[in-house]
Amino acid sequence: MKKKIIMTLLASTLIVGSMTGCGSTKLTKSSITIELGNEDAIKVSDFMDLSKDELKSAKLNTKDVDFFKEGNYKATISYKDKDYDIKVKVKDTVAPKITVSDKITVQTNNPLHMSDIITNVTELSGNIDASFKDKPKSESTDNTESVSATENTESTESGSSSVLAVGGCNLKHNDEITYTKSGDYDNTITVTDDAGNTSDIDIKISVIDAPSINGISDKTVTVGDAVDYLSGVSASDGKGTDITGSIEVDSSKVDINTPGTYQITYKVTDSYGFSTGANCNITVNEKKEEVADITSDGNDNTTTSDNGNKKTTKKNKRSNSNTASNNNSSNGSSSSNNSGSNTSNGSNSTANSEPNDGKKTFTSSFGETIRTNPNNYKYDTKYAAEFYPKGFWANGECLTMDELSDARQGKNEAAARYMLAGGDPNMTQERFDQKYLSDEEFYAKYGWHLY
Repeated sequence: MKKKIIMTLLASTLIVGSMTGCGSTKLTKSSITIELGNEDAIKVSDFMDLSKDELKSAKLNTKDVDFFKEGNYKATISYKDKDYDIKVKVKDTVAPKITVSDKITVQTNNPLHMSDIITNVTELSGNIDASFKDKPKSESTDNTESVSATENTESTESGSSSVLAVGGCNLKHNDEITYTKSGDYDNTITVTDDAGNTSDIDIKISVIDAPSINGISDKTVTVGDAVDYLSGVSASDGKGTDITGSIEVDSSKVDINTPGTYQITYKVTDSYGFSTGANCNITVNEKKEEVADITSDGNDNTTTSDNGNKKTTKKNKRSNSNTASNNNSSNGSSSSNNSGSNTSNGSNSTANSEPNDGKKTFTSSFGETIRTNPNNYKYDTKYAAEFYPKGFWANGECLTMDELSDARQGKNEAAARYMLAGGDPNMTQERFDQKYLSDEEFYAKYGWHLY
């Protein structure tokens, strides 16, 4: 009897055990650690021992997992009407990578920012910080005469506190450094992500002095004088290369025909995009009236100029009595003839002279004629509307193809302004601005870049 009871209990245990094993599935593990950004790192087969057919009916739910941010998350596997929770840890162990500009150039005493250098970033978290490794003391605190390359810098520890979008990532801190002397310098950028992973990249920085303009000084001229604003003026870049041809002169405020003091502005930009400006004054004085030479006609009449007020005095080599006698002995016919002769001489004088207003008459090869003062500033725009359509500059010179070509090609700003004021259809305001405004100024005005 005991034997039967024992056998019955054993059979019952085997049946229950078999039913339990067939009716439930256990996880082979309950947690996993994956690399930041690896969305394919979690698989059901890593957690359940199932056949290929059984895996097809298992569903993985990772909606609560942020694959691009470090942290601990929960995922769920649904299989045969049951949910299995698994723990997912996202960890960042890969250092960020950056690329920088091929040529890094900065002007002395101007800050070089990190955002000026970085061109691309590879970092899945989307956040980095970057700093210059070499941050020595500024030159002002160094009393030694010999200063090495790394000692000629100033660094701003704080930089910009706002987050910037640089190279496809957020740059938390826009570090900067300033070099006080020109030269070529080596430095290193250290890049760090949110997880503390770091990478270094070595860079070379070329530091160049600002361009210089030489020979600028105040000028004094007389009303109507022709002025060469570039006479004696030269320019060079920070490496000593002559860039005189790049000097721009703004004399638009000068009225050469009106006494007064005016400001002239000079600007030069080198091939690196660095600019320098300078100003000087030009004083326009009134024109002094000259005493004219004494002239005499056949009747010993003399005319002199006294500060512009004409005086006429009559001289006679004979005595007054002889004069009176001769006058009395003259018959009517003679008097009439003399009178006719005098009238004829006066007419010729009037026909052969121009008004004494300082102007002269100029005629072009096409037969166009103007009257103007030859001492006018050649490109004085107040004459352009009248003279330019007739083929003349303000001082009476005829237009030349070389000058017009230079103006259209951006080589003669003063001539271009004259053409613009004269209504040249090939020198519109936009064309003028394309040739004589900087790209920054042009973009601010028109909303598109020149290059």
